[in-house]
Amino acid sequence: MAIKAFSDEEKAAAKAKATADFQGACIVVHLDAPINESLILAPFDRKAYSAYSDAEDRDPQVAYSTALMDRRIFPDLAALDAINKRWPALAEQAARALDDEAGARMGASFDPLDLAALPDGLSLAEAQRLVGDAKGANLWTVKIKAAEVALVMMTPDPHTWIAARATYDDARRKGRGSIDAADPYVQAAVVWSSTPIAQILEAQPALFWTLWSAYKRAGGEGAAARTFRL
Repeated sequence: MAIKAFSDEEKAAAKAKATADFQGACIVVHLDAPINESLILAPFDRKAYSAYSDAEDRDPQVAYSTALMDRRIFPDLAALDAINKRWPALAEQAARALDDEAGARMGASFDPLDLAALPDGLSLAEAQRLVGDAKGANLWTVKIKAAEVALVMMTPDPHTWIAARATYDDARRKGRGSIDAADPYVQAAVVWSSTPIAQILEAQPALFWTLWSAYKRAGGEGAAARTFRL
């Protein structure tokens, strides 16, 4: 079924609500067969995404329903309730679409910094300065092609690594603030970026998880282990 063609009045009302409640941002989320419905939702900002991510860990179905209701612009509550009664998976599908729009599940390449193959925008002189400032610490080139982002990340020292993991794990146990707990450590590890990290995460807050994965890889997590008896 075709995506709903919104009238000029519906578009104007959606934009007015988005401006009043969501800093002007709104997107159309069309759910194909069998649902065949079009919604207008506000994309996640950083605060809303952080709350959604924590809630998804605690109770995914509640997180999906809350995201749909909190980010709803169109249709009105009565119409949305009617759609929900026909399609109980609506909230999950809509929330996952918002998650994708926010940059969730974007893969990244992760390689040692190579002075002979620098990411666009990083000059050789600047790269050499980064190497000198690192004082022997490992430097990594991280490229998120889908988001057109490249950055250089430095392996954290052991004390910082332990603090980052402990702070994050404590937030996960408490069920709140996991992104806020780890974000300062991730940002501190980024020594160069083609776009400011704060700007990247404001536009697509779910990219935090790609950066967190890169941070953990920079610390050596994920290395395959093999054992041998002597």
